[in-house]
Amino acid sequence: MTDAARQIGVTGGTRLSYDKLISLEQGNGGWRIRATMTATYPDGAKQVEMYCRATPSDIIQLDFT
Repeated sequence: MTDAARQIGVTGGTRLSYDKLISLEQGNGGWRIRATMTATYPDGAKQVEMYCRATPSDIIQLDFT
């Protein structure tokens, strides 16, 4: 969540909250996670989808759409 909040903050967001898990898959020594989140910006809240690939020690990919 810290890296996700940092990415949203870079785009002007002030808050990020987790809404719902879409999918969670194990593979290649880590996890693939897809979830919906709410990003709050000065002009209002926006629903965003997060995709993350991570191992126990590193975030490999973290994207928002």
